[in-house]
Amino acid sequence: MGVSVGLIELRHIPLGYETVDAMLKAADVELVRASPSCPGKFLAIVTGGVGAVECACAAAERTAGRQAVVCRAIDHLDEAVAEALKTRPRPDKLESFGSIETRTALSAILAADLVVKASRVRLICIRMAQGIGGKGYVNFTGDIASVRNAIETCKARCGDPSLITSSCAIATPHEALVSNLLC
Repeated sequence: MGVSVGLIELRHIPLGYETVDAMLKAADVELVRASPSCPGKFLAIVTGGVGAVECACAAAERTAGRQAVVCRAIDHLDEAVAEALKTRPRPDKLESFGSIETRTALSAILAADLVVKASRVRLICIRMAQGIGGKGYVNFTGDIASVRNAIETCKARCGDPSLITSSCAIATPHEALVSNLLC
């Protein structure tokens, strides 16, 4: 079934707060994130039912106008993606490790959805825009074949190959790396 997520990235921080207010007043959505992001932009993410998220995104577009870099409702995301946006999942064990870096915050969400639907992997985190120059990245774990398959499937299905800037699959990550990832 899946969940819906709405994302808007704006050029100005005060307008970001105003836009989030309009989104929340327009529809019954849950605010996941509303904060300044790099480089000097504002990123907001909401979740909810399909109609509510679309209504919130429409309100965001009306409020932000041409100052919106991107505004998009994404339907039928895997529930693990929505959960990873809200919290930092802590896998009970880290098998192999995979990471995909994306050019935008939106493409990080889409990449996370592709990897969890492509293979038997569990998300560790989805990070977007903060302190990484507007980029995003997705970290995940599973057996090495699943991790590699998730990366290759994501690259093949992402639509625009330039959205994925880098990736890695590590079969047996070092203990120090593992403890750093789960902190």
